[in-house]
Amino acid sequence: MGKYNNMQFARITTNNLDALGNGDIVRVRRICYWHYGVFCKAGTVIHLTSYPDHIWSTGVKVKETDLRDFAKSSEHIEVLCRVCTTLDTTADKARARIGESGYSLLKRNCKHFAFSCAGL
Repeated sequence: MGKYNNMQFARITTNNLDALGNGDIVRVRRICYWHYGVFCKAGTVIHLTSYPDHIWSTGVKVKETDLRDFAKSSEHIEVLCRVCTTLDTTADKARARIGESGYSLLKRNCKHFAFSCAGL
């Protein structure tokens, strides 16, 4: 996914969530990868995840979870510098996809989901 390599993310702490806006693309660091989602003004994140079931073969769906559940133990959340479609549209597109299922590491993962909602 080379076309995404030059995008700029700003790091914020989980104590400074006022910096987030509806429709922002956010990411948190996991052990060996970044996990992406779309922030919503209700303090939630819509993302492609297996949480809370953690059953990768059948349980990966687009879900809306609390931001703290999305962040897990991360002290920092990174937000994409706003260069995409209108943020409310991004959040609306993400919300319309809640319940979608299916996962592919190379073609349909959490980054693909978040960026497609933003029109990237």
